[in-house]
Amino acid sequence: MNSTRSLVGIVIILIALLVPLISNASSARVRVAPEPSVVYVDMDGDGYGAGGAIYIYPWSIRNSLMKSKGGDCDDSNYLIYPGHGCPLGDRTLGNRSAVFRD
Repeated sequence: MNSTRSLVGIVIILIALLVPLISNASSARVRVAPEPSVVYVDMDGDGYGAGGAIYIYPWSIRNSLMKSKGGDCDDSNYLIYPGHGCPLGDRTLGNRSAVFRD
């Protein structure tokens, strides 16, 4: 009877020691992916990209064409960008070189 109590006591102590280790190990495996950055491709080098947003993660390879600002109405002409020559409203001209002052 005494040996049974000793064995139960040892099992309880082992469980008390192992539970925190197991719970820490399982929580350490859970990783949350970082938020992606939004970039736009800038073909004319004016600092503003055009087209749809591209979502990249911190471990993604970046290049000099990726800019954090979008909205370039003429990405073939570095002199035209938002606030400096882009058409107003819905008057979009694509890549033609007409200039409307904002």
